[in-house]
Amino acid sequence: MRGLNQTVSASREKKDRQDLSAQGPSEKNMKQKREDADAKRNRTIYTILGVLFGAAAIALLVYGSGFFQSRATAVTIDGQKFTAADLEFHYQMVYNEAYTNSMYAAMGYGTPNGFDYSQSPKDQIYEELNMSTWHDHFVEEAKKSLTQHVALENAANAEGFVLPEEGKQALENSLSSLEDQWRSNLNYTSRAGYLKAVYGPYMTYDVYKTNLERSVLAQYYVQDYVDNLEFTQEEQEAYYKEHADELDTFTMTQFVFRATVPDEETDAEGNTIERTEEEEAQLLEQAKQDCKADADAVYAALEAGEDPQTLADQYETYSFVQDDVRLGSSVNSAYQEWAYDSARKPGDLHQAEYDGGTSYSYYVVRFEDRQRDETPSADVRHILVAAAESGQTPTQEQFDEAKAKAQELLDQWKAGEATEDSFAELARENSADTGSASNGGLISAITPYSNYVDTFTDWALDPARKVGDTELVQNTGSTVQGWHVMYLAAQGDPYWMLEAQYYLSSEAEKAWMDERTENVKTEPGSGLKYV
Repeated sequence: MRGLNQTVSASREKKDRQDLSAQGPSEKNMKQKREDADAKRNRTIYTILGVLFGAAAIALLVYGSGFFQSRATAVTIDGQKFTAADLEFHYQMVYNEAYTNSMYAAMGYGTPNGFDYSQSPKDQIYEELNMSTWHDHFVEEAKKSLTQHVALENAANAEGFVLPEEGKQALENSLSSLEDQWRSNLNYTSRAGYLKAVYGPYMTYDVYKTNLERSVLAQYYVQDYVDNLEFTQEEQEAYYKEHADELDTFTMTQFVFRATVPDEETDAEGNTIERTEEEEAQLLEQAKQDCKADADAVYAALEAGEDPQTLADQYETYSFVQDDVRLGSSVNSAYQEWAYDSARKPGDLHQAEYDGGTSYSYYVVRFEDRQRDETPSADVRHILVAAAESGQTPTQEQFDEAKAKAQELLDQWKAGEATEDSFAELARENSADTGSASNGGLISAITPYSNYVDTFTDWALDPARKVGDTELVQNTGSTVQGWHVMYLAAQGDPYWMLEAQYYLSSEAEKAWMDERTENVKTEPGSGLKYV
């Protein structure tokens, strides 16, 4: 019975609950359900927000690390994708060239290029028409450079070109140089830090090495093409005939009289006597008349057959040169057209004037000769033994010590194999000329118009010189003075022929390069803004 009652009781309770349910929920139950639903909804919202905020924080950390920027495509070249770091490799090369030119221009050498190396490229306008900056210009040039290198790399690989041992060594030397640079700089504790400081925040060693390998491959690929070019005598002669005025040598005797406003004058008490613009103009005009009178007198005297040196001693000239030999391209523009005239003959006289603004020059020129210089060029190897630090003038004792050391090196070479290769090795180990030491002291294509110390050039071009000759030559004219151990490695074509070959090579190389690069497709990517 108990069990039955319990069952009935349970059934009755169930029915009562059903009846209650049918009547609808109570107010108390409704309120509780609303509270439970709100709490659940809030928990869901807070969970979602927590996930979103966490994801945002992670994204900021990843973005700040450069993860996305370093992987974003900055440019696509013929289907190949490249990042900002790839472009920064070339950006740095372009920037370095502009930086160096700007620095030298500021020192008075070369022509200003408009770039101020002391300011950020992003703060300098390159082209006012579209208000582009020097940074914009460098990015565009970097794109062109990368495009060219990629095209050459692809062409080299397609043609089966293999980097020669010399190129492999050059690559190895560059990578070793990188190690030396960052290790010797106290500002950097790692190679990675140095690369980021020099090439930008997204540069890595692997990206640097890949681009360096591409650059070296392209360089030797092009050089291989150029080295195998050959030009006929007819081609070289045709170039010469077209450019004879620039390539011929002109021998001239020249007097220059320069009129300028006299220096400032002072009174008895040392005070500067101020001049008006009119007074300055009058003084310049008087100086011009005096110089013109002297120029006329010298012209007449030369016409009468008087000796030029005697006249130079007699008159106050600004400058005087007798039998001066120079290339046609260097003949003074004030009388260049007269000198180029095919009717010129030895002894012809000419007067010319040049207005320099604050000065006025009068030239008296005598034409002595014109010819095509057939002096053979020369290749030499040398070992420079420094007598003093760069920029310092050595004492006689220092010169004597340097000469003794140079003689020791020459004697050491003669006592050994005495070959060009052994001389080159000695130069690599001992020469103070950092520009040629790594190349075994080799300096090629020396001509009468090369910009080397006179004693160096005169020895190399001495007509009595034979290949294999050696000698000691003193150097008192460069920033590092001392003694050269000289070795004549080869004699080659004269200047005019070298110039013809250079021009013809350049034209052929340009056409060859265009053929390999002109149809390359380049597309900018989102990563370009990270350069």
